[in-house]
Amino acid sequence: MVGLGQVGDLTPGALAATVSHGLRRYGVERISRVCDQGDGAPRQLAVTALLVGAGEGGLGVADSLQSILRGVRMANAKLDDGTEGRRARIARVDFVELYEDRALSAVNELSKLNFSGGDFARRLTSRRR
Repeated sequence: MVGLGQVGDLTPGALAATVSHGLRRYGVERISRVCDQGDGAPRQLAVTALLVGAGEGGLGVADSLQSILRGVRMANAKLDDGTEGRRARIARVDFVELYEDRALSAVNELSKLNFSGGDFARRLTSRRR
């Protein structure tokens, strides 16, 4: 859970930064609680996110999704650098939405992003080479 400030003041950049910060804290906490896999591979983590800011928060569904995914990418870049001796990465994000129209809009927006090898996929995974 992360704080987002005053209602109506949320921007895509602020959402991405807040998500990144929260996921980095979560990743570090998970690394410290779970013993190392032993093979040097990053620990694969999954998270669930709401469509933060979509609707009443002032962001559209596309901006919310892209900001959250950008925050995941930013967090992965830090979690995967191995500065703590062990690494983690957010490997899966599940989105939850109460309202059907927003959920369908989210599916439509996600389908526009090329996760199978396009530029966004390369930036999202940002794996250490």
